[in-house]
Amino acid sequence: MAVSDETMIMQNRSEEKTVASMILEDVYHAMEEKGYLKKETAKHDGRVTYVTVTKEGKMIFEKYNKDYFQKLALCLNHVSNDEADCMIQTIEKFYEVMCEGREK
Repeated sequence: MAVSDETMIMQNRSEEKTVASMILEDVYHAMEEKGYLKKETAKHDGRVTYVTVTKEGKMIFEKYNKDYFQKLALCLNHVSNDEADCMIQTIEKFYEVMCEGREK
């Protein structure tokens, strides 16, 4: 299989299984069942899986992405650029504090 910009490679390494990776696998499986993703195991290494978004997956993404950002733009229409910049700085500081807390 040719790997393109639209193909993501998943490497299945059992020692790296985490709750997040198991949830992602469930999401991948559900999206594959609905026809939004196509998964293919690499011939050279059975631990590697190629995941490609199908035409149906692209269409549903574009629809929901467009709808979401149109609604979000309406909700944030009254927020000035200065207020948005301040919010971004606050979130970045909060993120740094949370990361520091995780390291302790």
